[in-house]
Amino acid sequence: MVSDWYYLAILNLARLKSNQADTDWIAKRLNLTREMAEEALQRLIRMGFLKIENSRMVRLARPVSTTCDIPSVAIRNYHKQILDLAGHSLDNVPLEMREISAITIPTSGKNLAKVKSLLLRTRKKVATMMEDPNGAEVYTLAIQLFPLTKV
Repeated sequence: MVSDWYYLAILNLARLKSNQADTDWIAKRLNLTREMAEEALQRLIRMGFLKIENSRMVRLARPVSTTCDIPSVAIRNYHKQILDLAGHSLDNVPLEMREISAITIPTSGKNLAKVKSLLLRTRKKVATMMEDPNGAEVYTLAIQLFPLTKV
């Protein structure tokens, strides 16, 4: 489930008051094929993450998080998909609806663990600040920190 970005997106669509338990609506909102939306919705229901009630999705699961600093093919695939979506948004999403920035810095790397911890806390703060069940959109915050030099 974690391997494909749209599973988590559907779980968050379910938190919107205006959500519809309709695969065509899900597909249109997330730019998926109807088949992808149907398969993901049914899997989320089978796994106990969602139920359908009064033609709406009801999220049963708490927010999903993954392991940190443990290699995982599924998590790598998810992040590759998110990076592709971020690149697509550069050309297709108005500037006022996105924030993509970068900074390149020289470093010894000695504070890397502290920076990673700070980024984790920052992500959680941003999620708390932005979360709004009365909202109409689902966003992803992706922060990248990686060496450009050969390690």
